[in-house]
Amino acid sequence: MRRVLFAAATYHVSCGLAITSFPRFCARLLDFELHDTAVLRGFGLLLVALGVGYGVAATAPLRHWPVVLTGLTAKGFGLAFFLGGAASGAIPWSSTWPALTNGLIWIVPFAFILATAAKAYASEEGAPTPAPRDRLLLRYTAQDGLTLYEHSLERPLLTVFLRHIGCAFCREALAELSQLRSEIEARGADIALVTMSEEPEAAEFFARYGLGEVPRISDPSCELYRAFDLGRGSWRRMFSPAVWKRGFRACILAGHGIGAPRGDIFRMPGVFLIYKGLPLKSYRHPSPADRPDYLGLASCEGCGPAPLAPGLALAQ
Repeated sequence: MRRVLFAAATYHVSCGLAITSFPRFCARLLDFELHDTAVLRGFGLLLVALGVGYGVAATAPLRHWPVVLTGLTAKGFGLAFFLGGAASGAIPWSSTWPALTNGLIWIVPFAFILATAAKAYASEEGAPTPAPRDRLLLRYTAQDGLTLYEHSLERPLLTVFLRHIGCAFCREALAELSQLRSEIEARGADIALVTMSEEPEAAEFFARYGLGEVPRISDPSCELYRAFDLGRGSWRRMFSPAVWKRGFRACILAGHGIGAPRGDIFRMPGVFLIYKGLPLKSYRHPSPADRPDYLGLASCEGCGPAPLAPGLALAQ
């Protein structure tokens, strides 16, 4: 994968510098009439920028998979532009060969890199086995110094495991929890938030939604997530058409926006109603775009007092 990306970096930087330095010669080579060199020079600079990105991605292909995804998308758009222009007569067919050399030859290796990255991120192989859930409830503390277990002693705790804070669905969930907070508390439950972000970033982010004082747990290693069986989503699960559609609604139409990825972007969210250390209700998202019934999960009617989890009775 590194060799492919280094080759892509060399190719794009070289082509970009050639086009930027000799736009008229390149126009004759591409067999189309050039009226303004600025457009072709701009295209050359774009190729240089892509080449630099591929060079950075080559240092750690799996970690920098978004760069490869951006490149693959650019290749697809470029191919469609050239072929569409040729079909409409705007571009001579003899000028479409750049679409083949700058597009098709990179699509297959880039797709392979993305598939490999998706497989790696969707797998928990190599991740350390989390400690027993009971022990983690006693170990992970909120910003007020109390553990999740201690928070769950007096009242059931609606514990929401969030996506990374750059995700539009995470922001949508926080906005909805902020609106429903009084109703959730009226049903006898308190709210706790589990995030992959560390302090003080988490404090600043949750404060935007009026949830700054709500108990929050930072779990950047996702140990607590894994202890509650919240795994990683597959590539198909994370980027299905339904997720893109819901993402557009949450990000653009609802105005929640997106931010830079934080933590494990493939980690799935979930919601658990915890009382005295035991989960009374649970919801594990089949898709990152799902919207749980927070009020239904917060309702304790028929739950009854939960017994203490094994090993936790000694903690009282």
